[in-house]
Amino acid sequence: MTFLNPTVLLLFLLLPPLVALLVWRERARQKNARRLAEPVLLEQLLSPVHTRRRTWELILWPLAAVSLILALARPVWGEEPSISVSQGLSLMVVLDVSSSMNAADMRPSRLERAKLDIRGLLSQLEGYEVGLVLFAGSAFVQFPLTTDLLSAEAFLNRASSAAVSRQGTAIEDALRLAIEAFGSRSRTRVILLATDGENHVGDPLAAADAAKAEDITVHVLGYGETRGEPVPVLDADGNITGYKADASGDVILSALDEDILQAVADRTGGIYRRAGAGGTAISVLSDRMRSVEGGSLDSAVRSQGVERFGIFAALALLALSAELLVAAAQGGGLKIQRVPLLALLLMGLAGCDVNPAERISAGGDLYQRGDYLGAVEAFQSAQAAAPDRPEAYYNAASALARSGQLRRAVAALEQAIAFADDELAAKAYYNLGNVYFEMSRFAEAISAYQDALRLNPEDQDARYNLELALRRAAPPPAMTPTPEAPTPPPDAPPPTETTPAPTSQPVGTLTVGDAEQLLDAIQSKQQTLGEYLRRLTPQPQQAEKDW
Repeated sequence: MTFLNPTVLLLFLLLPPLVALLVWRERARQKNARRLAEPVLLEQLLSPVHTRRRTWELILWPLAAVSLILALARPVWGEEPSISVSQGLSLMVVLDVSSSMNAADMRPSRLERAKLDIRGLLSQLEGYEVGLVLFAGSAFVQFPLTTDLLSAEAFLNRASSAAVSRQGTAIEDALRLAIEAFGSRSRTRVILLATDGENHVGDPLAAADAAKAEDITVHVLGYGETRGEPVPVLDADGNITGYKADASGDVILSALDEDILQAVADRTGGIYRRAGAGGTAISVLSDRMRSVEGGSLDSAVRSQGVERFGIFAALALLALSAELLVAAAQGGGLKIQRVPLLALLLMGLAGCDVNPAERISAGGDLYQRGDYLGAVEAFQSAQAAAPDRPEAYYNAASALARSGQLRRAVAALEQAIAFADDELAAKAYYNLGNVYFEMSRFAEAISAYQDALRLNPEDQDARYNLELALRRAAPPPAMTPTPEAPTPPPDAPPPTETTPAPTSQPVGTLTVGDAEQLLDAIQSKQQTLGEYLRRLTPQPQQAEKDW
C-alpha cells in the first residue's frame, strides 16, 4: 500500500490525545454523577442503555477519526489496466495572448473570441491529442499534448495577457516551440495558430519553413479588423484603465495583418481563415482536420494504481452516522449539534481531490527516480490546479532541462519568475542562466546570473558560473603568427628579452581582466552588478513593441 498524500498520516499523532480526552470525559461524568447520589441509587437512575451508548461513543468516534485520516491520505493498492484511445492526429494550438489581443474590434475581445472558437473546436476533437502554447513577446507550453480535453479546456479558460510577463508578439518563437513540443511523434501533426498577425520579433515565415521541413501543417485563424483598433491597458482585475500610446502620445492602433498569416499557411499547405462571430472558420478547420488529416486510431494499455480512499471515507461516514443513530435509538434523541461534524467530514473528503502540493510531491518523487517526463506531467498537473504557484513551473523546468527540452525549460522558468518571491526568483534566475549556458547563449546567461546575484548577492554558485559565462562570452585575443627565429651561431650572444607589446582588444568586448574586475566589484560591493554588466555586455534582444 502507498499513499498519494502521506503527510496527512501525521494526524495519527493526535489520536492518543483524542482517545485520552474521551476516556477522561467519561470518567469525569461518572465522578460527577457519584457526587449526586449513592452508587446503589445511581445504578437505578442510569439504565443499561445509557451505559451502552457511552461505550459505543468510545468505539465509534476513534474509528471515524482513523478512517477519515486514511481517506485523506489517499491509499493506493492493486493495479488496473487503463486503455487510452486516440485519433492519429496531434494538434498543437498556438494562441496569441499579447496585449493587442485585448482589442475590442471583436466582442468581447479578440482573445476571448479566440478562446471561444478553440473551445468549440475541442468539443469536436474527442480522442485527438491536443496541446496549447501561449505566446506574446515570449512563448511557453501551457499544457503538453494530451487526450484529456477537459483539462485542456480548463487550461484554455485561464489564458490571458497576464500569463506572459514579456509583452510583444513573437510568432516565430511560438511556432518553433510548438514544433519542438511534438517530440518524436510519427502521427499527423497540425498546428493551429490563432493571432492578429502583428509580429514584432523574428520571422514567422522561417518558422513556417521549419514546420514544412518536419511535415507539419499550420492552419491560421486571424482575429481583428484591418482598419486597426486601440490597444487597451488593463488593471489587475481586467478593467480598462486607458489605451496604449506611442512615444509621441498618439494612441496605438493594432490591425490584423492578413498577408503574413496567409503566407504562413500557404508555406505549409494549411489554410487561413479570418475569424468571425458566426464561427464558420472553426467549422472549416474542424472539417479539414477530421476528413483529410485524421489518421488511424492509436491505443495504449497502461497499468495504474487503484485509489481506495472511498472505502475509508464510507467507513468514517458510517461510524459517525451510527453514533447518531445509536443515540437516537436508545432514547438520547438526535443530537443536532453533531450534524455539523458530518458536514465537516464531507468537506474534508472533498480535499481528496488532486491538489497542487500532492502533484508537486509526486513529481519530485518521479524526478528523483529519473522519470523526467513523468515528473513534467505531474508538475503540469499542479499548474492546472494552481496556475499561480511558482514551484510547479520551477520544478517542471528542472525536469524539462534534464530531458533535453531546453527551450521549454526557459519558458517554464520565466513563468516561475513571474509568480515567485525574491528567494525562489533568485534560484529560478540561476537555473535560467544554467540553461542558457547549456544552449551557448552566453549573453542571456550573463543577464540571468546578474539577476540571480541582484536578488541574492551571497550566491557563490551564481558568481562562479557568471565568471565562466563571461570567459565564454569574451572572444579570444587575436593571435598573429610569429616567424621562426633563425638558429644563432655557436658564438653568438644570447638573445635580448623584450617585453611583448600589449594586444589591442576589439571595442565593446570583454576580457578576462574585465571579468576579474567585475568579480572584485561584486566582492567589495562598490557597485551593483547590473550597472557594470549593462556597460560591458550585450543585452538579449527585446521586442521594441509591447503589444
